[in-house]
Amino acid sequence: MLFLLFAALLLHYLLFYTRLRFYRPVCISIKTFSVPDSTSVVRGITPYGKVYHYPYNIKNKNWSTGYVFLKDIVLTIDTALLTNRMILTLNTGGENHYYGRDELLSTWLLTDKKGAYMTFRLPPSLSDKSFIGSFMSVFRWRITLICAGVLLLAGTILFLRRCWRGTMIVLPSLKRSAIVILILLYCMLLWGVYTEFVRFRTYGAEGIGWVDALLFLVYVFFILHLLFEAFFIFWGTTRAYKQKLRLMYGSFFFTLILVELSLRLLGIPSTYSEDVFGYYSQCNFTPPSNKYMVSKDSACLVLNKKEFTFYRRFNSEGLPDAEHKVEKDSGVFRVIALGDSFTEGEGAPADSTWISHLSHMVKENYPERTFEFFNAGISGSDPFFAYMLLKDKLLKYHPDLVLFTINTTDISDYFYRNGFERFRAGDSVVYNTPPTWEWLYAYSYISRLFIHDVLGYDKHFIKVSTLKERTSKALNALHDVACKTDSLGKSNHFTPVIVLHPQYIETVRNKYINDDFDKTFKNDTTLTVVDVLDYFRKTNICSTDSARFYYWPLDKHHNSRGYKLFADGVFEYLNQHSFFEPNDAK
Repeated sequence: MLFLLFAALLLHYLLFYTRLRFYRPVCISIKTFSVPDSTSVVRGITPYGKVYHYPYNIKNKNWSTGYVFLKDIVLTIDTALLTNRMILTLNTGGENHYYGRDELLSTWLLTDKKGAYMTFRLPPSLSDKSFIGSFMSVFRWRITLICAGVLLLAGTILFLRRCWRGTMIVLPSLKRSAIVILILLYCMLLWGVYTEFVRFRTYGAEGIGWVDALLFLVYVFFILHLLFEAFFIFWGTTRAYKQKLRLMYGSFFFTLILVELSLRLLGIPSTYSEDVFGYYSQCNFTPPSNKYMVSKDSACLVLNKKEFTFYRRFNSEGLPDAEHKVEKDSGVFRVIALGDSFTEGEGAPADSTWISHLSHMVKENYPERTFEFFNAGISGSDPFFAYMLLKDKLLKYHPDLVLFTINTTDISDYFYRNGFERFRAGDSVVYNTPPTWEWLYAYSYISRLFIHDVLGYDKHFIKVSTLKERTSKALNALHDVACKTDSLGKSNHFTPVIVLHPQYIETVRNKYINDDFDKTFKNDTTLTVVDVLDYFRKTNICSTDSARFYYWPLDKHHNSRGYKLFADGVFEYLNQHSFFEPNDAK
């Protein structure tokens, strides 16, 4: 075994160590206030020339990866970023290196320039390498942990088979080399447990996928296995009893792994982020940095989903729209659309959002008038954030018409965030805290069945017995924010219109998932309400066969065709009620 260890160290030195500069996680972030950062690209070059593309973390606004051998890192950056206010942070091995524009241009190696993009390589003097550290880091690679888990799982199957046949090999009959291999496997296992513990302490339940979940079960099984073996050693028992106990807990955990894998393959019961991104997300319990849900750190967003790549540029207000001057020219009719990702237009290009389609229709039908349309929809927002954004930031543009969208996902948002009470002193926002057992929910689909069916919690982590009461409270709060918007319109001389619109499942079922949702707003005669679902009914798309042409199958947002139909419904109502006619013509 010493010979094998020496050979492994020698191969590592000859094949990898002499060619690498980094082995620990590398994280790069670019701080800027006026131009995009997520359009840049970061690539890692392995010792043998393979290119590794760093994923962009939207939440943390950085490019990062785990343990991997790299000989160089290449940064392709938008030249618009190279301003006096730019700060590039490079974290290698826990140490931060900061570069302003001048430092970047003078220390990094410029290798290419094409159009608006420049490509740099890291400064030659910068490295983070250690012979023993890089050798041991192999055991922190995800692929290594997966292989170790597979080997241990195979060993478990063999272990159960021998238990079943009653031919368990006792420790003294094992060869020394086999004992050493088992010890190494258990060390890798414990190292994996430690690595996952560190990851969880840093990111919480955010980012947990199916590999993490299966490894979690493997970790739990072998830790319990070690405890049982320690019990056998110190307290002693008969060989037959040991075999029966091993067979019992081994079969139990092997069944758990198979059931967990089956549930994940079937998607029962998966969350939205797991369906779309492939991992668990804590975004429902993560408040934004301000009370408007806008981001000023980036003027661009690139979001890669399974079905499409979502790309948006943002203006200085943090809105997915072009810049608008504050001064309003004489005779201009301004329309502001407020809402969440459906209004921002997730799932379609910027020129195919429903507010973009609406602007084209209005301008074509009223060529004698001048219109300006504002897209103030923000992914993840809700009516309470939208109201604060309108009241504090957008009234200075003196809108004539405000289209205030609401849908049933806003009920779910209320469960996680509450209403106006979420806004605290200054610019801070506070959401409800998740239950202490959320980590178990994130790791295990089996636990979700127990939490939902036995403990009686729904997907929002609230008791099903209180769901009706909580939903009624949420609807009252949404009605209240609609009334506040109406009052704001009267005092600021604009016309507010509440726009209700359905999710995919509601379009298919031809009704909202909550029977009181649309009635809450329509029964209030003081509100002007447009129900897009009514228009969908008229156009006969309320069936699975028809609705699938207007929504993305997994993501459930509209595609370009769906946003066009959305805009048609809004335009029909506004046109019929002469919202765009001059005042003297109404």
